[in-house]
Amino acid sequence: MPTQEEILSGLQQIADQRSLIAIFWHIVFYLYLFFIILGRKITRQEMSLFVSVPLLSVSVLAWNTANPFNGTVFVLLFVLALYFGLKNQREKVQYSGIFFRLTGAVLMLFGLIYPHFTGINLSLFIQSPLGLIPCPTLSLIIGFALFFRGFGSKPLVVLYTVAGLFYGFFGVLRLGVMVDAVLVAGSLILGAAYFYFFRRTDQ
Repeated sequence: MPTQEEILSGLQQIADQRSLIAIFWHIVFYLYLFFIILGRKITRQEMSLFVSVPLLSVSVLAWNTANPFNGTVFVLLFVLALYFGLKNQREKVQYSGIFFRLTGAVLMLFGLIYPHFTGINLSLFIQSPLGLIPCPTLSLIIGFALFFRGFGSKPLVVLYTVAGLFYGFFGVLRLGVMVDAVLVAGSLILGAAYFYFFRRTDQ
């Protein structure tokens, strides 16, 4: 098992050396959110598939920095998210209630500006390690799930809740990255939201 210092060093290496990939993911998600604001119709299937792609990016970069655990976990997360996403319905995605939308917006913003490995500065909005390392990537996806009623998919809500809780608690308790408490809180809220999102439907 790698030490705390070795794990943090590997994550820092990814954040420092793969900033162009981070910029790419920021641009992609900013554009996606822009089109949503403009009123583009998005289906449950499309959104659930779209937000799953950065999971594969995290996996590839983990393998490239000799972190087979994250590499394996995130490729499995991607495969499962792809499977459940393809089974998802092609109905228009639905918005959650105001509390979950606000919480989702906070989680999305947190994922987009995740500060631990880049420091607090304006470059956070374009260079934080989104799509590079686990916690900001899961935070953004969970934010989408909270804002858009869990993509209408029970399995995806469960998948992202479990993944978010594991990596959030691991970051706080094992690595001492206290900002990951935001991911823990968001994951707990998503888990609770499961019963709200699906209380009247079997979708």
